[in-house]
Amino acid sequence: MDGSVVPPERGRTAAGEIDPNAIANEIECRGRAWAELKATAKLLELQMPSVKAATIQLLLDQGATATGRKITRRDAEDLALLDPEFQLAQETAVYARRAANMAEAEFKAVQARFEAMRTAEATRRAEMHAFSR
Repeated sequence: MDGSVVPPERGRTAAGEIDPNAIANEIECRGRAWAELKATAKLLELQMPSVKAATIQLLLDQGATATGRKITRRDAEDLALLDPEFQLAQETAVYARRAANMAEAEFKAVQARFEAMRTAEATRRAEMHAFSR
């Protein structure tokens, strides 16, 4: 060995024992991050119809297409989908949802990792008990 010190695995003490407080803190931290990102994504998704409606109304208020004919509601709805502000709102909502989904995956991975650690520890104790007879 080169003499370097290997840090303990997350959720374990320097002696290698499971640290319930560290586990609980990490799970809580990941859960809070997920909740914040999920709320942000939901808020942005809820704003989408308002952004679209405002764009449609603006187009209807302007009243005419480039050819000079009166714009229909259906035309305004189609054009609203192409509006840069609406597209930016859509893109922002998608990225926010992706960030929330990634935070959820991280939260669940932390839970699974610590559950596996707990199971391995229980198995080790059972083996020690079986061999000590």
